[in-house]
Amino acid sequence: MKTYIKPYLFVWVLLTAGLASCSDYFNPDQDLGLKKEDHWDTHEEVRRSIIGAYSRLQPLVEELVVMGSLRGDLLTVTENYDPYLNEINRHGQLSTTNPYADPRGFYEVIKQCNEVLGNMEKAKADPKFTEEIHEIYKAEVISLRAWVYYQLAMTYKEIPVVTDPLSGYDKNYAPERYDFEQTVNWLIKEMEVAAATLSPNWATFSEEFNLWDLIFINRKALLAELHLWAGNNERAATLLMEAVKEGEYFCNRNTSGGSNWTEFWNSNYSALSEKVTIIPFNAYDNQKNGFGKLFSFGASGDYLLRPTVKAIQDWQDDDRTSLDYRGYNRSYTFGPANQILVYKYFRSKDTENGVVRQDEELETDAPYCIYRAADLHLLYAEALNRAGRHREALRTVNERMEGVNESSGIRGRLHLSPINLLEFAGIDESDRIDSLGIISDVILAERAKELAFEGRRWNALMRFAVQASDPAVLADRVATKFEGSEADRVRTYLMNRDNWRLDFDFDKLDK
Repeated sequence: MKTYIKPYLFVWVLLTAGLASCSDYFNPDQDLGLKKEDHWDTHEEVRRSIIGAYSRLQPLVEELVVMGSLRGDLLTVTENYDPYLNEINRHGQLSTTNPYADPRGFYEVIKQCNEVLGNMEKAKADPKFTEEIHEIYKAEVISLRAWVYYQLAMTYKEIPVVTDPLSGYDKNYAPERYDFEQTVNWLIKEMEVAAATLSPNWATFSEEFNLWDLIFINRKALLAELHLWAGNNERAATLLMEAVKEGEYFCNRNTSGGSNWTEFWNSNYSALSEKVTIIPFNAYDNQKNGFGKLFSFGASGDYLLRPTVKAIQDWQDDDRTSLDYRGYNRSYTFGPANQILVYKYFRSKDTENGVVRQDEELETDAPYCIYRAADLHLLYAEALNRAGRHREALRTVNERMEGVNESSGIRGRLHLSPINLLEFAGIDESDRIDSLGIISDVILAERAKELAFEGRRWNALMRFAVQASDPAVLADRVATKFEGSEADRVRTYLMNRDNWRLDFDFDKLDK
């Protein structure tokens, strides 16, 4: 059972007692903003440093969404695009100054994680900092660091791996470099230990802040996703089932549909049964995400990105019901000049006759979801399908998770009709059906309708293409954003797996 303490808004500013920004990541003489003689003396100081590390995720949400969505098939640029976004959208050569492909913010989080892990032992002088709490905190920090490294590994071909606090470096320090496979294997070992560690009841540690469990990376969800990449599908399925049951992330008709789903994007506190891990924002404390600039127009933003025509077509082709809170006026909508808008990240939704009006600035402080209940269900279906349990996989999409009576499945919770494989594939019963391939297409299609614009699409396309040993799974879908020779160029470019990830600019960490 999930426990929430009194509704008090997050105030990250009070919690950023961690590392100050620095210009040279590997400079051991920099001022860290951590006074080691007094910073690690108490349980409370360690806790604040951990939350300080998590607060550093807030500036990264634009990069997560752009790199995770714009490279895929559901999001594209508007006529107002800037050159940096167009580079990413077209899969062209990226400028070294492109702000959406900059690893430095991620290494700021890693840096603070390393400092906490390297120094928290000192707080054992505080009687409140028991061995149990120490192990819990250690698992939380390792999980955050692992998630950050996972994001970097999905974006770059090779990444520097740093695990020691900066006090252990000298001027000649040169970190190891891992490719994606090495990173995944290392992170699985890290997360197997972290996932087996007791999870805290954060309400017992603080009466000041709400929704503690939503801040921290869901350990089993992250570990399951890593196992999916490694091909350990049964292990991934087991972990996802445990995550759903332990957190009560059931995706059922009572908790996921209706007004609860409508309110999902409004604030940190709505649709709590759907949220698994979030990066929260609070406009009252002047915390706004960067989505207004990207997706809004008028006083709110520059209207730089919009849904693709193909994405809208897929929603329109489904047999939408009155409880299907995806698609029109939920995932996307239209502006007064018929602009196609991403609707998920608008907190203030002022509409007239189904058209968004933006005469004044909107409060863009919607939370960013790292994991949510529907994603766990879809990852579970993916793991089952890859493990050869095709009927269970399809049932998870259509009706419910096997053995979880509270679950209604992805489509069932919205009262959508079940997907029939033969109809979906457009073949006769007399033909031989490839359950693995067709159900993979079903899951990818459902992920598009459910998780569009949430920064998860590109990584899913890569994983499905790798699992199928067919780069066309990715290349064909992304090419639909373009026409004529440009579509051919992009498809040809993406048929080469070496072009899916970027070269890491190692010089950036020395500037």
